[in-house]
Amino acid sequence: MSFPYTLPTTGYFDFTTCITSEKYRSKLLEATTRRTKLRDILKNTRRADEKDLVSVIKTVEDYLPYLFSIEAGLDNIFQQNKVIVTSWRCTLIGTALRNQPRVEVPSIDYEITFTLLTYAYALTLRANTLIRRNEEKVVSNAAENICKAAGILQYIQSTVLATWVPAGKIPVDATKEVISILILLSIADAQILGLTRAKSASFSLIARICVSTYEMLNSASSLINSYPRRKELDDDLIRYINDNKTLARARVLKYLAFEAEQNGEVGEAVTCITEARNLVKIASSSKVEILQWRAKEEFVIIDAKYKELKRHNDRVAFQPEPLLSDVQAKMPSGRDLVQPKSFIKPILAFGDEKNDDQSSDAQPTEQNLDSDQYAGRGSYY
Repeated sequence: MSFPYTLPTTGYFDFTTCITSEKYRSKLLEATTRRTKLRDILKNTRRADEKDLVSVIKTVEDYLPYLFSIEAGLDNIFQQNKVIVTSWRCTLIGTALRNQPRVEVPSIDYEITFTLLTYAYALTLRANTLIRRNEEKVVSNAAENICKAAGILQYIQSTVLATWVPAGKIPVDATKEVISILILLSIADAQILGLTRAKSASFSLIARICVSTYEMLNSASSLINSYPRRKELDDDLIRYINDNKTLARARVLKYLAFEAEQNGEVGEAVTCITEARNLVKIASSSKVEILQWRAKEEFVIIDAKYKELKRHNDRVAFQPEPLLSDVQAKMPSGRDLVQPKSFIKPILAFGDEKNDDQSSDAQPTEQNLDSDQYAGRGSYY
């Protein structure tokens, strides 16, 4: 399972108060309608015990073609009377700052960033709900959802934030440093889930995948430690990354122990599994519930193997147990298992002459409202 994000919420905004266009007035009104629907569903989801994440994802997908159309038309199609200013409630800030009002920032890039963040968070949370069903095919779909979330985050970083020059200070959620951290976290969690599909792989290969996962989480942890605004970040996010890193290292040593045992190196296997057991006990005390649950499951497996190997070496094999530093010196290189799934911008809902309706003021029909305007739409579930 991945980090249990809290979905952002947003205030009401009417695009026609900032933009005028005789030709596209009905489309601008429709954009406002779709944004309002997103605002309402986020507000209702925040209060609900059972989160309707499928509806959140679909609502974002319905809004994106209109949002990107507005972005594309600001320079040459629309008359902009005043700057677009939307407000969003940040959810990656510390609990002490959570009750602050929504943050207003004057930029269409801010609106795009938070809409896409909402999309990525919802996909990740949807993955978490799928994982609870504990079916191999479903877990595979969950990993795919997180890879899609990682691709969305990469798009924010490489495209939106690459050209956006904010007029002032922006929330930590929308900074390049934090987006980089979230990308690493998403890929690492997708790899952990992907291990369920690697059951037939060798222990050596699985260990290398675990090394790659550990390296990503270690990089994320280093980015947090060097981030100038670290104190503004959610403590649970920081704990999740650090405790997840500890658990990832435990997995590396677990599979190295399995490999050593397979090769008849029982003493080395004992050294590896002993340290894996120590690390997973630390992770089991995590204050992040999802991670604590995951670590306790892992502890059952590692503890049983520890007792088995220790008993075998003490009574049968009598092999010397090497120092942990000697084992670490032979640590294999990492190998990536998954990659982010690239985010593809939707076909513009308007402003592109090739895709415009014959009548610019025609009201959207049920057919074109539900058409596959967004690449990949409908393929998540």
